Amino acid sequence: MRFTRIVRSLSAAAVTAAAVTALAPPAHADTEHCLYSDNPKMKKTLPTPGKDTRFAINLCVVKLSNGKHWAYADIHWHNGGDSDVDDKRKFDKVGFVLRLERHNVARQTQSCEARHKVNTQKDGDVFCSTKVDSSKVNGGWTADGYVKYDIDRDGKSAMTWNWPDSPSV
Repeated sequence: MRFTRIVRSLSAAAVTAAAVTALAPPAHADTEHCLYSDNPKMKKTLPTPGKDTRFAINLCVVKLSNGKHWAYADIHWHNGGDSDVDDKRKFDKVGFVLRLERHNVARQTQSCEARHKVNTQKDGDVFCSTKVDSSKVNGGWTADGYVKYDIDRDGKSAMTWNWPDSPSV
């Protein structure tokens, strides 16, 4: 009887310890600093054929638990198009360039083309990310980038919308 109580007590303690361990955050969690689409500099309405197309960007830099870094942009739009055929589409070009920088020097760059998606989807999003940079140097890491776009039938050449730097990590 005493042996059974000891086993039950040890079992209960083991289950409690396992539950606490499973729910505890990792000792070295990733750190993420972002500039969100609620910031006016991260939103833009472009005067496109039909309804104007609105973009909103979430821009982030991430420090991984191993000390390495990467960046991503989550790009949303509203009032995209329903055709990618010339003279019926909204954009001749829509592309995003994302940079992971350290002290304003690009360490990783990624281009993400989105013309077809924006021209054929009324509402949508594109996730664009850089590769992980192998440097473990601390401090001064940011994300930035821009949208390069050319509105169909407006008679103008391509334009650029630059994003500000994310907060640094």
